[in-house]
Amino acid sequence: MKKINLFKLVFKCVKFIHGTLEKPCKLFTGTRVRLKKEIKSINRISKLLYRKKELLFNEPLENIEETFILTKDKVKISISMCKINEGKKWVIMNHWFTGHKYWMYIWAKPFMAMGYNVLTYDLRDHGKSDKVKEMTLGIAETKDLEEIINFLNSKVEDAYIGLFGVSLGAFIINNIGNNTELIKDKNIKWGISDVGYISLNSLLVHLLSNRMIKIAKRRKDILIKGFFNYQKYLTNIGFDEYDSLDKFEYAVFPFRYTHAIADNTTCPLDSVKFFLKRKCPNDEVTIYKKGFHAFSLRGNYFSTVVDNMNFIAKIEGDTNQLEEAYKIMNVNKTSGFKNKKTIDIKGEEITFK
Repeated sequence: MKKINLFKLVFKCVKFIHGTLEKPCKLFTGTRVRLKKEIKSINRISKLLYRKKELLFNEPLENIEETFILTKDKVKISISMCKINEGKKWVIMNHWFTGHKYWMYIWAKPFMAMGYNVLTYDLRDHGKSDKVKEMTLGIAETKDLEEIINFLNSKVEDAYIGLFGVSLGAFIINNIGNNTELIKDKNIKWGISDVGYISLNSLLVHLLSNRMIKIAKRRKDILIKGFFNYQKYLTNIGFDEYDSLDKFEYAVFPFRYTHAIADNTTCPLDSVKFFLKRKCPNDEVTIYKKGFHAFSLRGNYFSTVVDNMNFIAKIEGDTNQLEEAYKIMNVNKTSGFKNKKTIDIKGEEITFK
C-alpha cells in the first residue's frame, strides 16, 4: 500500500487555493525580474487584504540579497535578506503553513520602522526551498531555524536578533525559543508569537472542534490518535509527544504572544499557557475580542503595531525611536485602544474584559 503523508495532502490542497488566489496579482507586473514580480504581487494583495499603504514594501531591490543554506539533512532553504541600514539589529521572519518568504516583508514593516534589517526564508517544502518527502509541520523546521540563526550570526558580528512567527512560524520560534540549552548563546533578544500553538495535539483538537463536521467532533480523540500513529509510521516521529515547552528550563529572552479569541484554527488559550508557564517578567500576552487566524494586521492593526513596537522598545531600553516609528506606520501611542482586547497582560498591568 502506498504511504500517504496526510500533512502533505492537506498542504497541496491549501497551497493550490492560495496559489490560485495569488496568480492574478502576478500578471501584468511590467517586469520579467522574478524578485520585482514577487514584490509587486504581494503589494497588490496587501492593498486588497490589509488596506494599509504603510504595509507596502517599497525597498530598493539592491537592498535585497537572495541566498540559501544547505541544512544538515541536505535540504536547500531559500533566504531573502533586506538590509536597510548598517546596524546590527535583525529580525528573522517565519511564515505560516503554505505561505512564503516574500509575504513576511509586509509583516516586517513595523520592525523596519524600528530600525531592523530583515531576514525572511521559505520553510522546507515551501516557496523556493527544496521539496521534501515527509512533512513534519514544525519539528524538522525548528532545526532549520537553528541553522538560519547560526548563518545570520556568522554574517553579522554581535548581531541583535529578534524572532517573529505567524501560526506554524510561531510554533517554530516557540520550539526553539523555549529550548533553553539550545538558544542561550544565539544572540536572540526577543520573540513575538502570533496565533501560535503549543503542540500538534492542541492544534488538531482545536481544528476538529471548530472546523470539522459533527461526526469528526464526536470522534476527534480517535481520529487524532489514529492520525498520529500513522504519521509516526511514516516518519518515525512521535508527533503526539512533541510539546514546545518540553525543554524549557528558564526564559532566555522575553516573548510577546498575540491571538484572537475567535480564532478557529489555533487555540487562543495556548498563547495564555505559554505566558503562564514561562513566568518571565518581561513576557506579554494580548487576546483580542475580534479577528481571524493570521489576520492581526487587518483586524487589529493599530494595537498589533503599537504594542509590538512598544514591546521591542521596552526590551531594547530605548523609547526615543518610538515617535518616529509611530509616524512611519501612521499610528500613535493611544491608537491601540481602537482594538478591543479580552486579555492584556504587560508586566504588572493586567486587563480582563
